[in-house]
Amino acid sequence: EITTRLVGSEMCIRDRFYLDEEYSGESIISKLSRIRKYMDNKNADIHIMATLDDICWTFNIRGCDVECNPVIMAYSVITKDEAYIYTDKDRFDDKTLAKFGEACVEVLPYDSIYEDIARMNGKVLIDKRRVNMRIYQLIQSGKDVEAVLSDNPAMLFKAIKNETEIRNLYSIHVDDGLSLIHI
Repeated sequence: EITTRLVGSEMCIRDRFYLDEEYSGESIISKLSRIRKYMDNKNADIHIMATLDDICWTFNIRGCDVECNPVIMAYSVITKDEAYIYTDKDRFDDKTLAKFGEACVEVLPYDSIYEDIARMNGKVLIDKRRVNMRIYQLIQSGKDVEAVLSDNPAMLFKAIKNETEIRNLYSIHVDDGLSLIHI
């Protein structure tokens, strides 16, 4: 069983990929801009995301770190000018890293999120239902930190599908239906 997990993890390393705009319908830069506008409306300086699906949607990435779910293990911090994704940089291909570079997204070590949160100051937007207890407690106990409790903007934005996403969902459902007919 241990060998199977290790083999599965090795396979996942190769399975992280960038989801092109022909499938997502929106660039990382555009998504970050919308999130930053939401932050401005909430008077927040920083936004922390810990939900894997929201992080993957925001950065147009997919993977297989969680069985039966196309996500990667990661955290994210978005400021007014910068964006960080906390995960293993070596697991991304050159194309994904180039897309991150275009959007000024820096990849940092997965476990360094907690140290970075402990050093934060300013108004931090978090959805307390969508971060883990450790992150929530670090924000609440921060000396120069004010928690801005609000919905995670990525969760709200991804609920409204763009034209490309709708077209692709329709196509997938048609293909799925056709596959059932041929069974």
